[in-house]
Amino acid sequence: MYTVLSTQPKSVQDTKKVLNILGAFIHAVSKRVEVSPQQYPQYRQKVVRFFYDRRKLFYIFNGKVTNPNLSRPFARALDEFPAARFYDDVVNNLGIIDLSPKNHPNRLVDTGDGRMSCYATQWLLLSALHPDHEVELEVADLLRKYLEPFYRHWRSSTDVLYQMKMLSRSKKNTPYWPGMNGILSKAFARLKDETDPFTEDNLYHILAQLIRLGCWVADVYRERYETITNYPEDYVTHVARDYIMGETGRFQSMLEDPFAETNIRARELLSQMNVSGNIDFLSMIVVSTFVRLDRAPSGRLIFMVYQWILQAATNTRVDDGTVLRIVKDRFDACWERNIDDVPIYWRPSGCPNEIGRVDDEPMPTNITNNNVPAPEGNTFNPIGLPLPEEVPVYPIGPRNDVMAISMPYELSPGQRDICVICQDEFEESGASCVKANGCRHLFHFACLDALANDRAYPSDGKVPCPICRASICDSRDYRGIAEDSD
Repeated sequence: MYTVLSTQPKSVQDTKKVLNILGAFIHAVSKRVEVSPQQYPQYRQKVVRFFYDRRKLFYIFNGKVTNPNLSRPFARALDEFPAARFYDDVVNNLGIIDLSPKNHPNRLVDTGDGRMSCYATQWLLLSALHPDHEVELEVADLLRKYLEPFYRHWRSSTDVLYQMKMLSRSKKNTPYWPGMNGILSKAFARLKDETDPFTEDNLYHILAQLIRLGCWVADVYRERYETITNYPEDYVTHVARDYIMGETGRFQSMLEDPFAETNIRARELLSQMNVSGNIDFLSMIVVSTFVRLDRAPSGRLIFMVYQWILQAATNTRVDDGTVLRIVKDRFDACWERNIDDVPIYWRPSGCPNEIGRVDDEPMPTNITNNNVPAPEGNTFNPIGLPLPEEVPVYPIGPRNDVMAISMPYELSPGQRDICVICQDEFEESGASCVKANGCRHLFHFACLDALANDRAYPSDGKVPCPICRASICDSRDYRGIAEDSD
């Protein structure tokens, strides 16, 4: 392990990836307790072979690393890594045959003040930092960062109904975010405590993370409205919200990442936030309200959310002037400007688009689908050429065969899943259930058929899954419908 971690040239990114590979390997070894003793040799061979499939390890065990590629020296060192011997060391040192609460490799141990640590992670790092290894100072500094206790966010059911009630009681027609107010009030109390090392810099990091969360929610809404505009607005809102809730791991990754820009004291307060409730509030109340003002979210949606969050943070009912001073000193000054004076597609610094679109270029035209045949003699645009703005399109050519892009799926007894397209439970509707090959999500046969065939997708020529955006199949060709000139 020391040989791998001391490989040249090294970088923070490569070291983090290697640690995550080794940590995932330990996690896989710990699953040994789930097989019978007679299967131990076969399982050992399977896990050792599994170790060298690094992409699979990244995919299954680590959501924080988006690019599993390593630099060539690190990749070569991992290829030469004695995984079989490492497997035996893990089994012997972690005591995973006789599991006990003290040394369960995946058990999170409370170290006080809500901070959590993982036995397996500590074992891995302390082994790498063993004095006999004489680890280089640069590598040792990186490894010690991982020994810092990390915080886990408060996992609780959404409190959006409570936040909505508080919003209705606020009476005044000004931006008001109850979930943020709770975090800010705790921050103000710590700022006034002279014995507490909490500083205004920590408060800035909290505000920056809340703004980043709001901008990310807005990005999801923009992307969803551009790709599934032939569905009712409530459905688009529901799909966007479900996608966002499914990605709360991003927030947890920020809390756990020892190299995160957000410092440890800010992460401590953020870990106490009801993430589900605040995402629901941003999705269902804030962003969806702005979207309803304009059926197709404009390029200024990010600015509208950014401005709203800062106005809510500097609300005189919440702020004693501290937040306003921080905002004026450290945030983009355009938050006080009129929306028409802000460049289109503007976004605050430190808030990159995390769902894949390049925002320094205009968004694709929001093309809708009326699902009607083209009037005879009144069509235009050869297939594949760009269409003018707001031109309705309809699919043409052969239909996609649902049986070729999915497989039949039989629900297990008691399994209660819903089709995300129609929102009906599979058992109640009586319709056949299929699993899409491209993403493994479940749909009704008829719903998947409608998704793949009843509309066109001119932007990239792929039919995306409404949940994860993975490609389900190629889109049918399309043709635009011209309005009557009369």
